[in-house]
Amino acid sequence: MLWGVGLYAFTGFFLLPVIIKWQLPRQLTEWTRRTTTVQQVRVNPFALSLTVRGLRLGETNGTPFASVAEFYANFEVASIWRRAWTFDRIRLVQPQVQLRRFATGRFNVSDLVADPAAGTNPPGALPALRIRSLIVTNALVELTDESTQPRFHARYEPIHISLTDFSTRGNAAEPYHLTATAQDGERCE
Repeated sequence: MLWGVGLYAFTGFFLLPVIIKWQLPRQLTEWTRRTTTVQQVRVNPFALSLTVRGLRLGETNGTPFASVAEFYANFEVASIWRRAWTFDRIRLVQPQVQLRRFATGRFNVSDLVADPAAGTNPPGALPALRIRSLIVTNALVELTDESTQPRFHARYEPIHISLTDFSTRGNAAEPYHLTATAQDGERCE
């Protein structure tokens, strides 16, 4: 029994971070067609948590596309009986994304979206997902439109988002509900 716990701890604390740090950039680069780097990966097998620090995706020409200083997710075993991916907490610290519309009218994210003309399958239902706490702090969204004269450029920062009890499953009484609060206290429901 003690050997099993020791092996589980060794695998989770030491082996899994190495594998994830090695595979995450390879898989993200293949999926996004962008260069990907990761500075650090930590796993706590007893808390079922994952922390990724210094995740960066670059455009093919080397300019920044997206990054996050820290991504943290705490998975719950309750996923088994809830039949939904269940997380106690997901936190993103300083996520940044640069969205660009080129002079040709094409967007820098166009290659991430499936082309309906290519005959791909239509998207199915959203996967069952439940997040007790989703926190995004100090986000930055940078927009550039090179198809207009003069060129449009805007930065939106800091963006803070806090969602509680987020789920892709609605219920009959309240199928969807979202409340947004601006920095000046203005609320939108």
